[in-house]
Amino acid sequence: MLLSSCKEDFSVWKEWNETWLEQTNKPIIEALKENPASEGFVSAGITESGIQYKVRHIGFGTVAKRSSTVRVTYTNFLIDGTAVGYGNDMTFSMSDLVEGWQEMICERGLKEGANFTIYIPWHLAYGKNGNKTATMARYYIPPYSTLISNIEIIDVLNALPN
Repeated sequence: MLLSSCKEDFSVWKEWNETWLEQTNKPIIEALKENPASEGFVSAGITESGIQYKVRHIGFGTVAKRSSTVRVTYTNFLIDGTAVGYGNDMTFSMSDLVEGWQEMICERGLKEGANFTIYIPWHLAYGKNGNKTATMARYYIPPYSTLISNIEIIDVLNALPN
């Protein structure tokens, strides 16, 4: 299914995203929870809020707080593989990031040097409105989109060391 085939109300896109998380990605994450090292990860799982994650490296430095500023390298994708954002050595206030990023970075104890992939359900990403002005003007994130983010935390600023 291509985005262009979605109805204007995006109900098909929402259903497709929710089904993909539940039927396609969730079994992979569940299997990785049993033996993440088999695929090169140190941990994998699903948070209570529904974020699915795979951690390659947990990091070695400071854990970000919601009041912190972080420097990251990232790439964002939709579930159909469409790239919808990227940045090398970008600095963000945690409060400016989508809720899914905030939850994973602050509440899962990921530190400077962490490298991970997260699958963020639409309600913790750009929600029912999407983002027509995402990080770069040419990108468009449709309403109800699952956001897949590959992230490396380079530095955590404005936080006390743990």
